[in-house]
Amino acid sequence: MIKPNVVLFGESLPSNVFQQAIDELSSADLIIIIGSSLTVYPAAALPSMALNTGARLIIINDEATIMDHQADVVIIGKSGIILPQILEELKNIDS
Repeated sequence: MIKPNVVLFGESLPSNVFQQAIDELSSADLIIIIGSSLTVYPAAALPSMALNTGARLIIINDEATIMDHQADVVIIGKSGIILPQILEELKNIDS
């Protein structure tokens, strides 16, 4: 059986992965949350941790989250549709 390198529902997040995320947040200028309801902990705590270190927050999700009021940018929609649109706009900026 082959298992993807993801955390499935009901599984615990490996502690070393969570600690690495916390370490990276200390120097982050921006955190982008994509496709998360921000209701499953401990990962749901990461945006608040980033904000506490001065990072900016962008949330892209198909429904509102409990962190929307603290985000610098909130985009409501399906990430599979929104992300290609963002990439296309970024290409237009560079040209």
